[in-house]
Amino acid sequence: MTDEFLPKSDSDKEETSPLSTPFWGSLPETKPVEPQTQDMPVDIKPELSQNEIPDTAGFDFGPLPIITGIEENQEPAVEINPEGIPPVEMTAVETAQGGLTPNEKTTFENQDFDFPDFSKEIHGSTVSKKGSLSTTQNKQIGLAICAVFILIGTSLFFGIGYSHYTEVSEQMDLQERAKDWPIAVINNSSEIYGEQSESCDEDGCTSSAWFRAEIKLVCTTNETGTYLCGEGVYDQNSTTEMFTIEMGCENRLRYRSYGDMPYACAAVWDLSYHFQYEDIFFTFPIGVWDDSNYNEWVVYDETCIWEGESDDVEKWSCYYDGGYYDTWWHYCEFDEEYGYWLCTDGLGDDVGSPDNKDGDEAPYWIAERAYAEISNSGIDGFVVKYNPENPSEIFLLEARVESFDYLNPILGMAIPPIITLFVCFRFYSWAARGFQTKSE
Repeated sequence: MTDEFLPKSDSDKEETSPLSTPFWGSLPETKPVEPQTQDMPVDIKPELSQNEIPDTAGFDFGPLPIITGIEENQEPAVEINPEGIPPVEMTAVETAQGGLTPNEKTTFENQDFDFPDFSKEIHGSTVSKKGSLSTTQNKQIGLAICAVFILIGTSLFFGIGYSHYTEVSEQMDLQERAKDWPIAVINNSSEIYGEQSESCDEDGCTSSAWFRAEIKLVCTTNETGTYLCGEGVYDQNSTTEMFTIEMGCENRLRYRSYGDMPYACAAVWDLSYHFQYEDIFFTFPIGVWDDSNYNEWVVYDETCIWEGESDDVEKWSCYYDGGYYDTWWHYCEFDEEYGYWLCTDGLGDDVGSPDNKDGDEAPYWIAERAYAEISNSGIDGFVVKYNPENPSEIFLLEARVESFDYLNPILGMAIPPIITLFVCFRFYSWAARGFQTKSE
């Protein structure tokens, strides 16, 4: 080891020549700062306003460090750029740890320094510029928004479903009361319009229908004080009276009934078809589907005979249009009110017998519906049931409802809230994962 790096005595220090001038130039001569003569408590800090920045004048930061070990005529360890700011050079080790490449350099100009926040030290509190909610707060916000969605969605769709449910219930009551009402032919000044439409796309086809009706009944009163309505001419100077009943069904997002019958939409498909294609007429035999029993009845206006044909052993042979043979059936009964034969195979293969003629297996309205199919192909001969005590209350034979018709409004009330719950669950999950907001 050379004498140059050996410890030196105090006398040697005086004889040693000063080091070469550091690379940043000569430092100004510093003078010790005189201590303040005014006594001041140590724990008292200067009072500043909220936005006031403390003045750094007079603060003693101490002498700047001196770099030693640099010999004369030696390249400086730190390169000086024109702006006077020393660049930082990365080592290979720092580069391997994810820093810059050995040849890349950076300066303090593009460095983001994280200075300490002295606001708490000075004012006693800090105001955060940006914050994120905790997981519990995120879940609370998500649940609150979900509750609003569920309340609105459930109220809206429950209201629609309940309205439909009420219509079906009132129609069922009207239908039951109209079981024994008489049938009348409407006046030819009545108006009924209807139409069906179909639209198709790549997902399939959808159909819709509508109808509106202004039905007029000409009625007279009898000795008992009830009304007798049907064919006749209305005369203001006579004892006849005209009753006008309006009703209809429209399809706007859902089928909606309006007018003097609770659930007119029950007849929308039959009436829209009849009055869109008025040149189509139905003839016997006519099939009538019984939704309640999932069974079809075929109605004949001629006659049915037990074993009428030689090949129809233990079967009913049925005829139409003046005596033309149609086919055989296992069961047939006769409706005296309308004079129709009602036949089916839906009751089994072993029910056939000559005694079936007096049976009552067919619902009472099967014959009514067949009569309406034949009569209601146009305004002329169109029939309705009416209340003999108040003919402004009528029942369309095409507007029957069954107990399963309640299923639609129940689904209308149940499915939308389920969908709403699913959407809210998805939103809640997203909110709980990191819903962030800016504080005021």
